Amino acid sequence: MKVNKLSFIKIILLLCSLLLLQTFVNCEEGCQSTGECIRCTEEEKDQEYCKETNYKQQYKCTDLGEPKTIYKSCTNKTQDIMSFLAFVIPMALISALSFYFIKKKNKDHQNVHKI
Repeated sequence: MKVNKLSFIKIILLLCSLLLLQTFVNCEEGCQSTGECIRCTEEEKDQEYCKETNYKQQYKCTDLGEPKTIYKSCTNKTQDIMSFLAFVIPMALISALSFYFIKKKNKDHQNVHKI
């Protein structure tokens, strides 16, 4: 399977854009985020909104009259991006090194046949 550099870059950009797009999706109509995504405390770990990701975000909902404050599970975007980059950068380096050594081996192989 032959993947050129441009295809590889396109795939990385697509994954980054999908990750960033997720940050702009609102949870519900009538609810607005009033806080950042923060780690749940030890006391909150059993709450439904903390079980999935161990992070929570505060929302103020005004759907049915009086405002109500709720918490929803969220993901720490900075941590997600750092984890993503921690995977992608080494993979890009390994790919680049593999590409270089394969090219070098093919060139050496061609030089042997010329002699």
